Amino acid sequence: MVNKLSDRRLPQLLNHFYAQPICSPSRGALLTAVHPIHLGLQTGIIRSESPTGLPLDRKIWPQYLKERYNYATHIVGKWHQGFARREFTPTYRGFDSHVGYWTMGQEYYEHHKCTTLTGEECYYDFRHNMDIITNASDVYSTEYFTNRCLHIIDQHNISRPLFLYVAHQAVTGNRGPIRHHISLFSHIRSERRQKLAANAYGMDESIGAVMEALHSKHMLDNSIVIFISDNGGQP
Repeated sequence: MVNKLSDRRLPQLLNHFYAQPICSPSRGALLTAVHPIHLGLQTGIIRSESPTGLPLDRKIWPQYLKERYNYATHIVGKWHQGFARREFTPTYRGFDSHVGYWTMGQEYYEHHKCTTLTGEECYYDFRHNMDIITNASDVYSTEYFTNRCLHIIDQHNISRPLFLYVAHQAVTGNRGPIRHHISLFSHIRSERRQKLAANAYGMDESIGAVMEALHSKHMLDNSIVIFISDNGGQP
Protein backbone atom coordinates (compact mmCIF):
# COMPACT_ATOMS: atom_id res chain seq x y z
CA MET A 1 0.00 0.00 0.00
CA VAL A 2 1.52 3.31 -1.08
CA ASN A 3 1.43 6.12 1.46
CA LYS A 4 0.16 9.28 -0.30
CA LEU A 5 0.40 11.77 2.56
CA SER A 6 3.01 13.76 0.68
CA ASP A 7 4.33 14.16 -2.83
CA ARG A 8 7.69 12.59 -2.05
CA ARG A 9 8.04 8.87 -2.58
CA LEU A 10 7.85 6.82 0.61
CA PRO A 11 8.46 3.12 1.19
CA GLN A 12 5.58 0.90 0.22
CA LEU A 13 3.90 -0.65 3.25
CA LEU A 14 1.77 -3.76 3.32
CA ASN A 15 -0.34 -2.90 6.34
CA HIS A 16 -3.38 -5.08 5.68
CA PHE A 17 -3.10 -8.82 5.20
CA TYR A 18 -5.62 -11.61 5.60
CA ALA A 19 -4.90 -15.30 6.11
CA GLN A 20 -7.38 -18.14 5.78
CA PRO A 21 -8.89 -19.51 9.03
CA ILE A 22 -7.08 -22.84 8.57
CA CYS A 23 -3.66 -23.85 7.37
CA SER A 24 -3.66 -25.74 4.03
CA PRO A 25 -5.47 -22.95 2.11
CA SER A 26 -3.13 -20.24 3.43
CA ARG A 27 -0.02 -22.26 2.63
CA GLY A 28 -1.31 -23.12 -0.83
CA ALA A 29 -2.06 -19.47 -1.55
CA LEU A 30 1.41 -18.41 -0.37
CA LEU A 31 3.17 -20.99 -2.52
CA THR A 32 1.13 -20.43 -5.70
CA ALA A 33 0.09 -16.75 -5.42
CA VAL A 34 -3.52 -17.61 -6.23
CA HIS A 35 -6.64 -17.67 -4.04
CA PRO A 36 -7.45 -21.07 -2.48
CA ILE A 37 -10.72 -21.21 -4.42
CA HIS A 38 -8.60 -21.80 -7.55
CA LEU A 39 -6.75 -24.64 -5.80
CA GLY A 40 -9.76 -26.57 -4.54
CA LEU A 41 -8.75 -25.68 -0.99
CA GLN A 42 -11.48 -23.19 -0.15
CA THR A 43 -13.52 -25.63 1.95
CA GLY A 44 -10.93 -27.05 4.33
CA ILE A 45 -7.55 -28.58 4.99
CA ILE A 46 -5.81 -31.44 3.19
CA ARG A 47 -6.37 -34.31 5.59
CA SER A 48 -3.83 -37.08 6.10
CA GLU A 49 -6.21 -39.62 4.54
CA SER A 50 -6.91 -37.44 1.50
CA PRO A 51 -5.95 -38.77 -1.97
CA THR A 52 -5.36 -35.19 -3.15
CA GLY A 53 -2.85 -32.39 -2.74
CA LEU A 54 -1.88 -28.96 -4.02
CA PRO A 55 -2.74 -29.21 -7.77
CA LEU A 56 0.24 -30.39 -9.77
CA ASP A 57 -0.54 -28.04 -12.66
CA ARG A 58 0.30 -25.09 -10.38
CA LYS A 59 3.96 -24.11 -10.38
CA ILE A 60 5.03 -23.00 -6.91
CA TRP A 61 7.47 -20.45 -5.57
CA PRO A 62 10.66 -22.57 -5.31
CA GLN A 63 10.18 -23.86 -8.85
CA TYR A 64 10.14 -20.32 -10.26
CA LEU A 65 13.15 -19.26 -8.19
CA LYS A 66 15.16 -22.31 -9.18
CA GLU A 67 14.34 -22.24 -12.88
CA ARG A 68 14.66 -18.49 -13.44
CA TYR A 69 17.33 -17.43 -10.96
CA ASN A 70 19.16 -20.63 -9.93
CA TYR A 71 18.18 -20.40 -6.25
CA ALA A 72 19.02 -23.06 -3.71
CA THR A 73 15.63 -23.95 -2.19
CA HIS A 74 14.93 -25.62 1.15
CA ILE A 75 11.90 -26.19 3.36
CA VAL A 76 12.14 -26.90 7.07
CA GLY A 77 9.07 -27.95 9.07
CA LYS A 78 5.44 -28.47 8.11
CA TRP A 79 4.36 -29.18 4.52
CA HIS A 80 0.63 -30.03 4.63
CA GLN A 81 0.11 -29.75 0.88
CA GLY A 82 -0.53 -33.43 0.24
CA PHE A 83 1.48 -36.63 0.02
CA ALA A 84 -0.87 -39.20 -1.55
CA ARG A 85 1.59 -39.42 -4.43
CA ARG A 86 5.27 -38.61 -4.26
CA GLU A 87 4.71 -35.92 -6.90
CA PHE A 88 2.81 -33.94 -4.24
CA THR A 89 5.77 -33.87 -1.82
CA PRO A 90 8.26 -30.99 -1.42
CA THR A 91 11.34 -32.37 -3.20
CA TYR A 92 9.22 -33.13 -6.26
CA ARG A 93 7.94 -29.55 -6.30
CA GLY A 94 11.09 -27.49 -6.54
CA PHE A 95 12.68 -27.87 -3.11
CA ASP A 96 16.23 -29.21 -2.91
CA SER A 97 15.54 -30.60 0.55
CA HIS A 98 12.87 -30.99 3.19
CA VAL A 99 13.27 -31.81 6.88
CA GLY A 100 9.98 -31.95 8.73
CA TYR A 101 6.59 -33.55 8.34
CA TRP A 102 3.94 -33.93 5.66
CA THR A 103 0.73 -34.03 7.73
CA MET A 104 -1.37 -31.37 9.50
CA GLY A 105 0.17 -31.76 12.96
CA GLN A 106 1.88 -34.08 15.38
CA GLU A 107 3.39 -34.43 18.84
CA TYR A 108 6.30 -32.08 19.49
CA TYR A 109 8.64 -34.77 20.87
CA GLU A 110 7.58 -38.18 19.57
CA HIS A 111 6.43 -36.91 16.14
CA HIS A 112 3.33 -39.11 15.98
CA LYS A 113 0.17 -38.08 14.21
CA CYS A 114 -3.00 -39.67 15.59
CA THR A 115 -6.37 -39.95 13.85
CA THR A 116 -9.76 -41.22 14.94
CA LEU A 117 -11.19 -41.43 11.42
CA THR A 118 -10.91 -45.23 11.32
CA GLY A 119 -10.42 -45.78 15.04
CA GLU A 120 -7.57 -44.50 17.20
CA GLU A 121 -4.50 -44.89 15.01
CA CYS A 122 -1.12 -43.19 15.38
CA TYR A 123 1.75 -43.12 12.94
CA TYR A 124 5.20 -41.56 12.77
CA ASP A 125 5.74 -38.63 10.42
CA PHE A 126 9.20 -37.06 10.55
CA ARG A 127 11.23 -37.02 7.36
CA HIS A 128 14.34 -35.95 5.51
CA ASN A 129 13.25 -35.72 1.89
CA MET A 130 11.58 -39.10 1.23
CA ASP A 131 13.26 -40.92 4.09
CA ILE A 132 12.01 -41.41 7.65
CA ILE A 133 14.19 -39.80 10.33
CA THR A 134 14.77 -42.53 12.90
CA ASN A 135 16.88 -40.71 15.52
CA ALA A 136 14.54 -37.84 16.45
CA SER A 137 12.45 -39.52 19.15
CA ASP A 138 12.15 -37.26 22.22
CA VAL A 139 13.74 -34.34 20.35
CA TYR A 140 11.69 -31.13 20.51
CA SER A 141 10.67 -30.24 16.95
CA THR A 142 11.45 -26.51 17.30
CA GLU A 143 14.99 -27.37 18.37
CA TYR A 144 15.39 -29.87 15.53
CA PHE A 145 14.16 -27.40 12.93
CA THR A 146 16.43 -24.66 14.26
CA ASN A 147 19.50 -26.87 13.96
CA ARG A 148 18.52 -27.83 10.44
CA CYS A 149 18.20 -24.16 9.42
CA LEU A 150 21.59 -23.35 10.92
CA HIS A 151 23.15 -26.27 9.02
CA ILE A 152 21.65 -25.10 5.71
CA ILE A 153 22.91 -21.56 6.23
CA ASP A 154 26.35 -22.72 7.34
CA GLN A 155 26.77 -24.96 4.28
CA HIS A 156 25.33 -22.48 1.78
CA ASN A 157 27.59 -20.93 -0.86
CA ILE A 158 26.67 -17.25 -0.67
CA SER A 159 27.51 -16.70 -4.33
CA ARG A 160 24.18 -18.39 -5.03
CA PRO A 161 20.81 -17.00 -3.84
CA LEU A 162 18.93 -18.95 -1.14
CA PHE A 163 15.21 -19.49 -0.56
CA LEU A 164 14.64 -20.91 2.92
CA TYR A 165 11.01 -21.65 3.82
CA VAL A 166 10.75 -22.28 7.57
CA ALA A 167 7.32 -23.59 8.61
CA HIS A 168 7.54 -24.09 12.36
CA GLN A 169 5.27 -26.53 14.12
CA ALA A 170 5.07 -24.04 17.00
CA VAL A 171 2.69 -22.72 18.04
CA THR A 172 0.14 -25.11 16.54
CA GLY A 173 -2.09 -26.39 19.32
CA ASN A 174 -0.87 -28.08 22.49
CA ARG A 175 0.34 -31.36 21.06
CA GLY A 176 1.19 -33.40 24.11
CA PRO A 177 3.46 -32.32 26.99
CA ILE A 178 5.80 -29.37 26.62
CA ARG A 179 9.04 -29.46 28.61
CA HIS A 180 11.14 -26.77 26.94
CA HIS A 181 10.90 -23.35 28.63
CA ILE A 182 7.81 -24.33 30.62
CA SER A 183 9.45 -23.38 33.94
CA LEU A 184 9.76 -19.78 32.73
CA PHE A 185 5.99 -19.43 32.82
CA SER A 186 5.03 -21.03 36.12
CA HIS A 187 3.43 -17.72 37.13
CA ILE A 188 0.67 -18.30 34.57
CA ARG A 189 -2.20 -20.11 36.26
CA SER A 190 -3.58 -21.85 33.19
CA GLU A 191 -1.50 -24.90 32.22
CA ARG A 192 -2.62 -24.61 28.61
CA ARG A 193 -1.49 -21.00 28.44
CA GLN A 194 1.83 -21.98 30.02
CA LYS A 195 2.34 -24.39 27.13
CA LEU A 196 1.39 -21.74 24.59
CA ALA A 197 3.83 -19.23 26.11
CA ALA A 198 6.62 -21.83 26.17
CA ASN A 199 5.95 -22.73 22.54
CA ALA A 200 6.03 -19.09 21.49
CA TYR A 201 9.21 -18.43 23.47
CA GLY A 202 10.95 -21.36 21.77
CA MET A 203 9.86 -20.16 18.34
CA ASP A 204 11.17 -16.67 19.09
CA GLU A 205 14.51 -18.16 20.13
CA SER A 206 14.62 -20.14 16.90
CA ILE A 207 13.90 -17.09 14.74
CA GLY A 208 16.61 -15.17 16.58
CA ALA A 209 19.16 -17.93 16.01
CA VAL A 210 18.37 -18.11 12.29
CA MET A 211 18.57 -14.34 11.88
CA GLU A 212 21.88 -14.26 13.73
CA ALA A 213 23.26 -17.00 11.47
CA LEU A 214 22.23 -15.03 8.37
CA HIS A 215 23.79 -11.89 9.84
CA SER A 216 27.05 -13.65 10.71
CA LYS A 217 27.37 -14.84 7.12
CA HIS A 218 26.55 -11.33 5.78
CA MET A 219 23.46 -12.67 4.04
CA LEU A 220 21.09 -10.16 5.62
CA ASP A 221 22.76 -7.41 3.59
CA ASN A 222 20.78 -8.61 0.57
CA SER A 223 17.77 -10.51 1.89
CA ILE A 224 14.02 -10.25 2.23
CA VAL A 225 12.59 -11.80 5.40
CA ILE A 226 8.84 -12.46 5.52
CA PHE A 227 6.88 -13.46 8.63
CA ILE A 228 3.42 -14.95 8.06
CA SER A 229 0.87 -16.89 10.09
CA ASP A 230 -1.18 -19.53 8.30
CA ASN A 231 -4.25 -18.93 10.49
CA GLY A 232 -5.45 -17.28 13.67
CA GLY A 233 -4.95 -18.63 17.15
CA GLN A 234 -7.19 -21.33 18.61
CA PRO A 235 -9.72 -19.80 21.03
